[in-house]
Amino acid sequence: MWETATEQDGAILIDPTKAETFTDREVFNDNRRRLRDRGWHTEYMAPAWRITPPAPKREPLKAGASVIERAEFLLVAPRANWDTATVTNDGRTIRFEASRNPYFNKPVIEDLSRLRAAGWDVGEVTGPRGVEAFTATAPLEKATPRSLAEALGQASGSRNTFWTGEGREEGRSLVFDVSGGCSTGALREARAVAGRVRANGWTVSTEAKVGADPHRVTFTAPRSLEIDQ
Repeated sequence: MWETATEQDGAILIDPTKAETFTDREVFNDNRRRLRDRGWHTEYMAPAWRITPPAPKREPLKAGASVIERAEFLLVAPRANWDTATVTNDGRTIRFEASRNPYFNKPVIEDLSRLRAAGWDVGEVTGPRGVEAFTATAPLEKATPRSLAEALGQASGSRNTFWTGEGREEGRSLVFDVSGGCSTGALREARAVAGRVRANGWTVSTEAKVGADPHRVTFTAPRSLEIDQ
């Protein structure tokens, strides 16, 4: 089944219905459990299993880091050759010159798509011959959050963050659970931003009853997150 896997935002997606035999599905389930036991996050999001590697242990990004350092920190393992990137726009925008060969543009496009998921403004510079460059502009650095709810709002990139106040704090996690008093509207917002929050280094997990939509979403802050108490 692994030959049918696709990648999205640093995670592996595998549709269990692609299994040709019962044995294939059992082997995949065994592989998935072994990865989970080794710290990988496994989550079923119809129609596929989403398998995410554990975040590497590393030092938090230092204040005043350059825009390229910020990008590489988010990407963890960049695919493009970042030595070829230039910085413009008062130090907030990264620019890659486009190649005439689409093969060489592919890793740049993949990296920038992951930055877009993390809230960066990604675009292209076009000219008479087509695409001349790819750009990514970093969001303005945010002030140190005063609570987990505020930090989650920053990580989500949402304009309206009223829903974060309905989360229940459990250590370094915020839990949105309809059985615990969370409104369905707040849960819907939480599910909608899960991908962007995950791209910003948070761990996201969902729970659902068999045959039903998820009723609980948990966001766990990265160890590097600092809260201004």
